[in-house]
Amino acid sequence: MPTDNVSPESVHEITGLLVSILLRYPEVATVSYDPDMSSLRFTFVTIMLADEERADLESTMVKAICAYYHIRKSHPLMLHMEWQDMGCFDHLIFYCDAETFSLGLLDMLADLFAECFPDVVQVLDEDRSYRYDYPTEELLDSLMDNVRANLAGKTLKIIAYRDEGRVVVFNQ
Repeated sequence: MPTDNVSPESVHEITGLLVSILLRYPEVATVSYDPDMSSLRFTFVTIMLADEERADLESTMVKAICAYYHIRKSHPLMLHMEWQDMGCFDHLIFYCDAETFSLGLLDMLADLFAECFPDVVQVLDEDRSYRYDYPTEELLDSLMDNVRANLAGKTLKIIAYRDEGRVVVFNQ
């Protein structure tokens, strides 16, 4: 992945972070990092939903996310959701800022999907117990801190996604 102003270490860190997120969270279909916006983009694959069902899922997510940030005594700098109709299924695309993002947010969303919408969000592996084993939260938090520090304002845009049991990473 050649880049004009990004160190190889930074490329390894963001790649490791995105791959690790996909390994730890089977609910996430794709994840990307945009340093220009200092944001992360997560795509979740859902069954086809009517507009009312989409609104219910979004409303529940927003309430849970607001409660999460309230408990942390923090405020998200960016929080946005959009839907893409893919024909036989939908994509729920969730954007959040990299500055206030934490793995606890993804843990909470994964648990929310499992408890409140168990048949809506497609999950790669039904056994979610390994989420707490590999990769460790401390490792991912460290990678996220390094990404925040080293990639702000850089031109590196990376996306990672699942493809037939593998994780594929591309420089956008």
